[in-house]
Amino acid sequence: MLFFAHTGITLGAALLLGNAPSWSYSRRTLLQPCEATSPTSLSHPDCATGCADNNLSWFNSLTRRIDYRLILVGALLPDIIDKPLGLLLLRDSLGSGRIFCHTLLFLVILSLAAMYFYRSLGTTWLVALSFGTFIHLILDGMWLMPRTLFWPIYGWAFERIDVSHWFQDMVYALQTDPAVYIPELIGFAILAGFAVILLRRKRLHAFITEGTI
Repeated sequence: MLFFAHTGITLGAALLLGNAPSWSYSRRTLLQPCEATSPTSLSHPDCATGCADNNLSWFNSLTRRIDYRLILVGALLPDIIDKPLGLLLLRDSLGSGRIFCHTLLFLVILSLAAMYFYRSLGTTWLVALSFGTFIHLILDGMWLMPRTLFWPIYGWAFERIDVSHWFQDMVYALQTDPAVYIPELIGFAILAGFAVILLRRKRLHAFITEGTI
């Protein structure tokens, strides 16, 4: 996967996941209205409002505080770190653009740190980065490279690939391989649609400066 596939598809997944709690609540409200004699209805004149207060979970609260700019950074984070290391700085010894940050170990450490800082300080920036990294590993199909994904269980060496013409190979695949250019088109469409919605709602400035939508 390349730039548009990673950023667009990851952003789309984050938006769907972020809106899931409100969709679920709306469906429950329509299908299962509150009983008139319930404690909630006695304490809240507006039954739907009372149900909404009771169903506001930690997950819903978390998704409302996510900086979606960091979702985009997290979508590229493994490549931002690994490709300069594996393809440029340590090309002779590693010879791969999928190394440390494409491992399950990196994702676990990042996710545990995200959980700790969210629960202790209420910060969500690591949550956004870990979510983006998780989707990145899925889109890269890292289960097909188990030596890298489960590093260092199978040893300290990473799976090497031929990187002598990696840029030319990437351009060629983008032109000829449907597994490469179709996800790129999907990701680009998601990003373009997202930008149009922000412009129509006059939220582009808020997204750029605050990461809110």
